[in-house]
Amino acid sequence: GAGDGGAPERVAAGFLEIAVANMANAIKKISVQRGYDVTQYVLATFGGAGGQHACAVADALGITSVFIHPLAGVLSAYGMGLADVTAMREAAVEAPLAADLLPELDKVITGLEADARAELAREEIEPGRIHAVRRAHLRYEGTDTALPVPLAGVADMVAGFEQAYRQHFSFLMRGKPIIVEAVSVELAAASAPLATQPLADMAGAGPGGGTSAQPGREQVTDQVPGQEQARGASVSMYVSGGWADVPLARRRDLPPGRQVAGPALIVEDFATTVIEPGWRAEVTGRGDLLLTRVSARPERRAAGTAVDPVMLEIFNNLFMSVAEQMGVRLRATAHSVNIKERLDFSCAIFDAVGGLIANAPHIPVHLGSMGESIKIIARRNAGRMCPGDVYVLNDPYHGGTHLPDITVVTPVFGEAGREILFYVASRGHHAEIGGITPGSMPAFSTRVEEEGVLIDNWLLVRDGELRESETLNLLRSAEFPSRNPEVNLADLRAQIAANSKGVQELRKMTDHFGLDVVQAYMEHVQDNAEEAVRRVIGALRDGQCAYELDNGAVIKVAVRVDKSARSAEIDFTGTSPQLPGNFNAPSSVAMAAVLYVLRTLVADEIPLNSGCLKPVKVIIPAGCMLAPQYPAAVAAGNVETSQAITGALYAALGVMAEGSGTMNNVTIGNQRHQYYETVASGSGAGNGFAGTDVVQTHMTNSRLTDPEVLEWRYPVRLERYAIRRGSGGAGHWRGGDGGRREIRFGEPMTVTTLASHRRIAPYGMAGGSPGALGRHWVQRADGSVTPMAGCDSVEAGAGDVFVLGATSWRIEDITADQVLVSPAPGQPGRLPFWHGDAPGRPAELGKALGAFCRELGAADEQAAATRLRSAGLDELAAGNLIRYLGAQREATGYLPDDRTLVMERFRDELGDWRLVLHSPYGSRVHAPWALAIAARLRERYQGMDVQALHTDDGIVLRVPDAGEPPPAGIAEFDADEIDPLVTAELGGSALFAARFRECAARALLLPRRQPGRRSPLWQQRQRSAQLLAVAARYGTFPIVLETVRECVQDVFDVPALTALMRDLASRKVRLVDVETPTASPFGRSLLFRYVGMFMYEGDSPLAERRAQALALDSSLLAELLGQADLRELLDPAVVEQTEAELQRLAAGRACRDLEGAADLLRTIGPLSAAEVADRCAEPGAAPGWLAELSAGRRVIEVRISGEARWAAIEDAGRLRDALGVPLPVGLPAAFTEPGPDRLGDLVARYAHCHGPFTAAEVASRYGLGTAVVTGALRRLAA
Repeated sequence: GAGDGGAPERVAAGFLEIAVANMANAIKKISVQRGYDVTQYVLATFGGAGGQHACAVADALGITSVFIHPLAGVLSAYGMGLADVTAMREAAVEAPLAADLLPELDKVITGLEADARAELAREEIEPGRIHAVRRAHLRYEGTDTALPVPLAGVADMVAGFEQAYRQHFSFLMRGKPIIVEAVSVELAAASAPLATQPLADMAGAGPGGGTSAQPGREQVTDQVPGQEQARGASVSMYVSGGWADVPLARRRDLPPGRQVAGPALIVEDFATTVIEPGWRAEVTGRGDLLLTRVSARPERRAAGTAVDPVMLEIFNNLFMSVAEQMGVRLRATAHSVNIKERLDFSCAIFDAVGGLIANAPHIPVHLGSMGESIKIIARRNAGRMCPGDVYVLNDPYHGGTHLPDITVVTPVFGEAGREILFYVASRGHHAEIGGITPGSMPAFSTRVEEEGVLIDNWLLVRDGELRESETLNLLRSAEFPSRNPEVNLADLRAQIAANSKGVQELRKMTDHFGLDVVQAYMEHVQDNAEEAVRRVIGALRDGQCAYELDNGAVIKVAVRVDKSARSAEIDFTGTSPQLPGNFNAPSSVAMAAVLYVLRTLVADEIPLNSGCLKPVKVIIPAGCMLAPQYPAAVAAGNVETSQAITGALYAALGVMAEGSGTMNNVTIGNQRHQYYETVASGSGAGNGFAGTDVVQTHMTNSRLTDPEVLEWRYPVRLERYAIRRGSGGAGHWRGGDGGRREIRFGEPMTVTTLASHRRIAPYGMAGGSPGALGRHWVQRADGSVTPMAGCDSVEAGAGDVFVLGATSWRIEDITADQVLVSPAPGQPGRLPFWHGDAPGRPAELGKALGAFCRELGAADEQAAATRLRSAGLDELAAGNLIRYLGAQREATGYLPDDRTLVMERFRDELGDWRLVLHSPYGSRVHAPWALAIAARLRERYQGMDVQALHTDDGIVLRVPDAGEPPPAGIAEFDADEIDPLVTAELGGSALFAARFRECAARALLLPRRQPGRRSPLWQQRQRSAQLLAVAARYGTFPIVLETVRECVQDVFDVPALTALMRDLASRKVRLVDVETPTASPFGRSLLFRYVGMFMYEGDSPLAERRAQALALDSSLLAELLGQADLRELLDPAVVEQTEAELQRLAAGRACRDLEGAADLLRTIGPLSAAEVADRCAEPGAAPGWLAELSAGRRVIEVRISGEARWAAIEDAGRLRDALGVPLPVGLPAAFTEPGPDRLGDLVARYAHCHGPFTAAEVASRYGLGTAVVTGALRRLAA
C-alpha cells in the first residue's frame, strides 16, 4: 500500500503518480535525444485516456500549456483523412560546403524535384497544391551525424547548421570544415480540405452559445476563471490527497470561449479530461481544448523525507532517467565509433560521498567501479573544488579499471557554490590512448605504461574553461603517447556535455522536490537495494569455485552465507598472486563483478547502486591478481578477468553455467586508424532457461558497430558474421551458440586479441556439457593461415582476413603424444576417424584374437608376460594388459575368448537394464547380431525402445526397466532365421539410411542447389530421408535393392554370424549369462563407446571417408583427363547443365551487382570483358563494374595467351608465377608474395568450375603445354 497502507484510493493515486513519472521520463529521453527543451513546447495528448493525465504529465515536464483536439480519442483515424501526400528524393554529395558548390547543388536538387513532381502527377495531384522544401544535409568533417538545413546561401546554411548542432550537442567544432553529405527535396500536397467550420457557426449552438460569431474567430467570454461552470452537474473526485465534489462538464455543451477552472472534469464520447487544481481549460473557436496553468506550479513537492513506497518508485525512475539522459547526450556528442556506435560508455549519479545512486543500463564493469573513482577525486581535491570544475582519470590504482576507460567527474554544487551536493560521472572506452600497440589493448604488456597514457586526478575544466592545450600535451607526452589525441579530446568534450546534462537535471529535481527530499531518497533507494539483496541472500547456500584461466592463473572464491543475519562473505583467498602479464584486475573490477552478480539475483526493478553491497563483506587478499600493485599491467583485467570473476561467482552460487567467459576483445589499427570491439558469444544456461545465441553477456553490454559505419570509417570490409551452430554446451537446457566473424583489411593493420577459453572450455553445470573452445586466426591473401593464441598480436597485410570463431581444422600430423592441426576455413568438416565406423574386424581375425586371449587366460602371470613381450609389448604394457584381463575375470568369472562369450547384465544409474555381450568376433558379425537381438527384445517388451551399439569387442543394449530382467538366451538364434531377420530389420537402421544416402548421391538423385559446393551433411540427410520415404514403398526400386545388397554383403558378415549360431547350438562355443552390480572393466570400455555414439548421433562417417578416399585416389587423374568410360557413365545433358551453373551461365546464376562481378572473378578466374558480360544479368553494366573495381584496386587487367582478361587482385601472384603474366605496377606486396604451387591453384580452380575435361583444354585456356598441365594434375592427385 501507499504511505501508511491506507485507503485504496491512496494506493491507486500512487500508481497514477508512478505512471505519470514514467511517461514524463520517456518524453524527456526522446526530447533530449533530439536536442529539444520540452519546457518551451505545448503538450499534445492523444487517446481516450490522454486527457486524464495531461495536467499531471505537463507539471512533471515543466510544461504550462496542453492542447487536446476534439477528436483526440480517434485522432489516428481522423488524421488519415488529413494527411498530406508527399514525395521525397535524396542524392549523396559528399563535398565541402563552398560557394562554388551551390550551382551543382541546385542542378542536382532540381533534377530530384522534377522526379518527385512526376510521381505526384501520377497521383493526379494538382500542381497548385504542391509545396516543395529543399534541404542540405550537413556535418562536420570526420563526424557521421548529418543535420538537415534549408538549402540557401553558404552563410545562411552555416548559421542554420551551427544553430542545430549547438541545439543537439551543446557545443560547436570551430575550424572544422563542413561537409555537404547529401541534398534532398520533399514535396507535400495538402489533402482536399474537409468540411469544417467554427463551433459557433454550427447549427443549433449549445446552451449559452451565440450565433453572431464570425467564421474562424474564437469567442472568448470575459468571465473570471472558474466563475462559470457547467450548470448543476458535479462528481466526487479524489484530488490533492482527498475527496472533493468537482464540476462535471460535457464537452458538447461548452461553447467557444467557455473557460473551466480546475479541479473539474470534462467528459465526451471518446475521452475524459481531468482539469487539475491550478489549471484552466478553454474551448477554442474550432472546439479544441487549450489547458493552461494559471497559478504557479509549487516549487517544492509536498513530499517528506520519510520513505514512501510510491515516492520511492518515482525517485528510482527519476534517478535512472537522469543517467539515461546523460547517456543520450554522450552518444549524440561523441566523435569515436567506439562510443557513438558501440555504446561502450556508462553514465551514473552519485551522492556527496561517492556512493552509486543510479545508472542507466550501460556497461556493468564500469558502473560497479566508478564509485571508487569518485571517492578518490573527492578525497584528493577536498576544499579545492569550485563550481565549473571537471576532473578526469583512468588510473587503475585509484578507482580506474584499465587505461582506455576514461572517467570524467563533475561535482554538483549547491546554490551558494560552497557545498558539494552530488557527483555525476561518465566513463567511456577510448579506442586509442597510446601504448605499445594501436588500440591500447596490447596482448603482451608487462607494465601499465606500455598500455597507454596514465591519467591521475587531472583537472580537465577549470571554472568552466576547458584546459585544451594542457590536456593535449598530457596525451602526447607519455612514454607511449596517444596516436590520436584530437579524438580523445573530442570524446572528452562529449563526456563533459553529458555530465552537464546530469547537473542540469539534478538541479531541476532539487528545485522541484527540495534538497532534503532528494538527498533523503538517495539514501532510501540504497536502503531499498540493500533490503532486496538481503532477501535474496536468505535463499542462497554456501559454495566455492576454483576458476582456471587459459594462462594457468586461478581465481578462487568462497561464498559463506549467514542466513540469520541475511548477510554473506565473499572471499577470494587462494587466488593466484599478481601476474607478470596483463590479466591483473584492480580491486574495483572485482567489486564491480560482485555488485553485478548480486544485482542480477534481485528480481525487483531497482537501480544498480551501492546499497547492493551493504549486506556483503568482500575479502580480496593483498598481492593477488585482484589487488595488483603499480606498475602491474591490467589491460585484460577489466575485460577478461572480470568475466572470469563473474563466472566463478555464478559457479559458486550454482546459479548458471558459464557463457562464453570472454569478451573476445579485438583491436585493429595502424598510425591512422584505430578500432576496438568486443565480439558477442553465447550466454550460459541455468535451471529453467536456455542460453542465448551471440549476445553480449555479464560485464559488457556494448553492441557491434553497424557494418556500414565500420566500412565507411575504416579501411576494412566485414565479410561474414554468423552464428556458430552447435558451439553451445549440450544439456537439458542448452547453452547459447557463439559466432563467427570475418574482417578483410584494405591496408596493413596490427591485429591484437585478448580472449579466453581457447585452452579450457567454458564449464557446464549439473551434468551439462561444456561449451566449445574459441579460435581465431589471420587468413592470408595467398591462402596461408597464421594461427593466433587467445592473447596475441599479428601484423596483417592488405587483403588478409581476420577470422574469429571456430571452423574446420585440417589434421596435419598425428604423433605419439599430440595431434597437429591447422585451420581449414571454408572446407567441409568430416568426422575424425576415431569416432567413425572404421572398417570392422573380420571374423577370422576376431577368432584368432579370441584364441590369443584364451591362451593368456590359461597361462600363469609370468608365462603370459613372456608371451606378450614376444608379441612386441614392453614390460609396462604387458603388465597393464595382464591386470586388465585379470580384473575382467574377477568381475564376471569369465574371460571372453573364441570359445566363451559372456552376456553381462546390470542396472545403470537410472534403474534400466544394460546388456553387454562380450565377444571378439568383430563388428561385421556384431552389427547384424545387434539388429537381431534388438528385434527380439522389442518383440518381447511389446515395442519398447531398445538402444543397441556394436563394436569390434561386443554389443551394448539398453532396455528400459520393465519389472523383470531380460531372459537368458536372448542372444541365441536358429541359424536359418538370421538371414531373413537381419534383412527385415535392416531397413529401419541408421546404417541403411547412411548407405542409402551414399547410393542415392552416386545415382545423382540428391539435387544440390549449388553444384559447385558440397552440400552440408544435415541437408544431404534431409533430402535422402525424403527420397527414402517414397522409395521404400516400392520393393523393386533399384537404389533400395542396391543399398540392401551393400549392407548385407559389403558391411555385414552374415555367413560368419550364421556359422557362429550353429557353433552355439552345437556347444562348440558357449554363451554364459552373468549379473554384476556394476559394469565390468570390459563393460566400462564398451559403455564409453555407447555414450560417444550419442555425442555423434546420426553421423555416418564411413560413407564420408569413402567419398573422400575416392577424391584422393590415383585414378582421379585419369578421370580429370576425360577418359571415355567416365563420360559414358554421365548424362551429357546433366554435365552441360551442371557446368553452366558452375560457370554462372545458367538462368538465375548471373551476377547482378558490383560485388557479384568481383566474386565472379574470384571464383571462376580470369575472364575477358565479353565473358564477364555473358555472366551478368545486365551485360551492359559489366564495363562500368569492371572500371569501378579496377579504380578500387580490386581487379586488374592482364593479358593471358595473347588475350586481354580481367582478374581478381588476389590472383596477381598466381598469374605472374604460373603463367609469367606481367603485372601492373604498384600492387600491394600482400598480393604478389610467392606461393608453393601457383599453377596447381589455377588448375584446381578450373576443375572446380568445369565438368570432366582434358589436360589440353586447360593448356589452351592458359597458353601452356599439355605436359605442364598434366604434371600439375599429377601433383594435385598425389
